[in-house]
Amino acid sequence: MNLFQSAMFRLFAVGFILEVDAGPTTATKPPALDLSSFTRADFEKAIATVGTNKLRPSAERVLGSLPSYSSVRPGGLTEEELSGYMRKASQLFETGEAVPVADVSLDSSLDAQVRQPMLNYVSFFTNNAVDVYLLVQKPLNQKKWNHYSIVRDKTVSPPIAYYADVLPDKIHFKGAECFACHASGPRIIRPFRPDLLSDADQARQINDYITEQEVPPLHFPADEPRVEYGGALTMKRCAKCHSDSADRGPLYRVHGPSIRALVEYGHMPPKGALAPDELTQLEDWLASK
Repeated sequence: MNLFQSAMFRLFAVGFILEVDAGPTTATKPPALDLSSFTRADFEKAIATVGTNKLRPSAERVLGSLPSYSSVRPGGLTEEELSGYMRKASQLFETGEAVPVADVSLDSSLDAQVRQPMLNYVSFFTNNAVDVYLLVQKPLNQKKWNHYSIVRDKTVSPPIAYYADVLPDKIHFKGAECFACHASGPRIIRPFRPDLLSDADQARQINDYITEQEVPPLHFPADEPRVEYGGALTMKRCAKCHSDSADRGPLYRVHGPSIRALVEYGHMPPKGALAPDELTQLEDWLASK
């Protein structure tokens, strides 16, 4: 019995709580997450640890505006310019000038973190040259908040996405590591439960903006180059949205941890769960080499 077939999905009235009948699947499968006792008050207390000035629940528009970019030259933005936008987004968040959306999500690119509650603040900024996505995130059971950014360089065609860790002393551009979770650029906000979200309307604004944009190719820096990922997932239900000719980027086996979490927790496919034979096909593909 594979890991999908062993899962028993139950929907509780308070939201999406998954119970898994963990039969004899794989020895490394992380335990199912149970947040049934994690209340809205617990959520608000947890997200406040980043600083009480960060949430702006009354804001009507969540897409922050950046000063217009006036320099025009071929070749796109420089690494210094990209770093500047990322640093600016981080500073706006820290000073309470962003309009972040907070939620609790479950999926991660790392097997060890899948099904572990992740606290997120998502902010967006834009001007005529860039879209800047800022994710401030930490596992629920850890103290440190980390800053990550994706900048979509719109001065070139097609736009190019640059991923980075926003560290106190530098901007560390990333490639393969971020691609394992962000196959199509910024990801839409998917809270574990509807009540574990700071503002549903603000989340909708960000999600709508993300889905309206062309999926950008990812820049891979020299110290973290693109590797050979093998063949893309071609299952009809998945490739309808995830392929070179579709709205979202192709999926590869490197995306396996996130694919499993999103399927198991009912987020993917967006219009109805996979049939048992499709689950088997997907698991066989993920397990193949």
